[in-house]
Amino acid sequence: MPYIGNEVGNRFVASKAASVYSGNGSTTAFTLEHAVGSDEDILVSVDGVIQEPSVAYAVSSGTTLTFTAAPSSNSGNNIFVYYLFRTVATVDHPATSALSATSGTFSSTLNVTGETTLATHLNLGDNDKIKLGAGSDIEIYHDGTYSRIMESGGTALVLDTTSTDIRLTASNSEVMGKFVKDGAVELYHNNSKKFETDSSGVTVTGNVISNDGSNNARFQFDNNNQILIQNDTAMNFYVNGNNNLKIDSAGHVTMPSQSAFLADCNYTGSNLAINASHTVPALNERFDQNSDYNNSTYTFTAPVTGKYQLNCNFYVHFFDDSTNYVEFLINTSNRVYRGIIDNSLTPGDVDNYNNCVSVLADMDASDTAHMQINIPNSGTAQMRHSNLMTFSGYLVA
Repeated sequence: MPYIGNEVGNRFVASKAASVYSGNGSTTAFTLEHAVGSDEDILVSVDGVIQEPSVAYAVSSGTTLTFTAAPSSNSGNNIFVYYLFRTVATVDHPATSALSATSGTFSSTLNVTGETTLATHLNLGDNDKIKLGAGSDIEIYHDGTYSRIMESGGTALVLDTTSTDIRLTASNSEVMGKFVKDGAVELYHNNSKKFETDSSGVTVTGNVISNDGSNNARFQFDNNNQILIQNDTAMNFYVNGNNNLKIDSAGHVTMPSQSAFLADCNYTGSNLAINASHTVPALNERFDQNSDYNNSTYTFTAPVTGKYQLNCNFYVHFFDDSTNYVEFLINTSNRVYRGIIDNSLTPGDVDNYNNCVSVLADMDASDTAHMQINIPNSGTAQMRHSNLMTFSGYLVA
């Protein structure tokens, strides 16, 4: 019966059962008429003798039969190859179709274009690494002891977030550290916050312990300001590079830069005029810590606003009994502090007279102080300074 429509093409190809070759005593390689997958896929007979696969011959590239020794040159066809199995073709998976399989083993590199989605886990053994970057810039792996994230790209390892914070936790619940977006950095001990930054600095809950291994501790705020504790013997406070306060192990507090001075008169001079005020020339500095006393003008200048203890020891010669009284003064920029000799209590001339004036004075920065003797308009100009007079002072608070 004739076909209706186009004739069906031939869908079957007859396979050759055997190939026959002639040996010449020198040729070892022969081309098969069908490709095979292994040495055992063919049965080879030479001069009626069955040959042992992989010993007497081998098949390479699917179609090249190579003998280990050249077959003889007997007349006629003396080499017979019988095809037990043969490779017909290879099957390629369609590039546009999905591949579904229960399992697979790859002996070389698996290249994937596009995303890879895993339904369960990616299991890697010890020292098997997840490598990211063109030059394996970052590696994630377990080395058998520790879990590691190794950045080797030569720049930085950046942990970034668009959420609220980045956390380090224990057992997926206990917080060890927290980095809040646009906010604080928090460090915890046993789930209790001990350190926190804020917009004005840091807050520490508990003790701060520093030790360099030799019982020395240093709290440095910048290059010039720090607190240094020396081997349990002293605590030193540095401001602008200077050791301004020291507390020793016995509790003694010294302030090497605290304003303090002592000057004495060391000058007798001539008779002091009546109806005049006289600045005492305390020009001999015994000490002047912080350099606030001027021995040319006999004046102390307050370096900062504060409370200053000022002390003047007045000592004069030849007090005239005709003088009604004499004022001994500490004269500051804001106020005068007085000590007075009433001559009615000391009738007759007095060869030596002593008076002390001390005050805790409130002074502003740059205020000055000096010692004066004021003699009113009576008596004879015969009083003189004694070289035993002293002027001293120091910053209290």
